[in-house]
Amino acid sequence: MVSRAKTVRLLLLGCLIGVATACGKPGTYSQRDAELNDHGVAQMGRYEYEDAHATFSSVVESAPSWLDAQVNLAIATLNRQREGDEKLALSTLEKVLEKAPQHQRAVYTSGLIYLYLG
Repeated sequence: MVSRAKTVRLLLLGCLIGVATACGKPGTYSQRDAELNDHGVAQMGRYEYEDAHATFSSVVESAPSWLDAQVNLAIATLNRQREGDEKLALSTLEKVLEKAPQHQRAVYTSGLIYLYLG
């Protein structure tokens, strides 16, 4: 039987495809931010969730209006699996959805978290 955490990880792996191709509005992030985002995606692919969390935190700090980077941070937070990370990730995603209610990756990831939390 597949554990609940493993199921969530497998579903979030699908999100990585979107993470790798995530785009923002022109001018919302720099080339360096894009490079760091790509690096964070690579870290997630290697299951380096702590490092990915730090990388995406840096991107969000540098480009706070880049919603895709915020979603990436939420996914890294969720996968980090510290106490309370589910709620922290959900909080990040809710802020994204306040700005962009139809943000597909934020809606999808929020749904996964709500499913996981019951």
